[in-house]
Amino acid sequence: MGITPHDIDADKVDDIALKFFKQSYSSVDIINKTLRDDIWFVKVFVSSFGKQSNRMLSIESKTGKIISCE
Repeated sequence: MGITPHDIDADKVDDIALKFFKQSYSSVDIINKTLRDDIWFVKVFVSSFGKQSNRMLSIESKTGKIISCE
């Protein structure tokens, strides 16, 4: 059984992003997610200790590996 181009679906991307950000933030809301060139781009709104910001997480669509966080 081989790996298909989109083994990581939108629901799994949500799980990955929430687990990643909840390690550092008290509140995490996914704003949107886009699949482009086999990479999921997940925009989230995070807050902790009164500080709020938007972050962008890049996730490889075949393996679920986090590529970057900005």
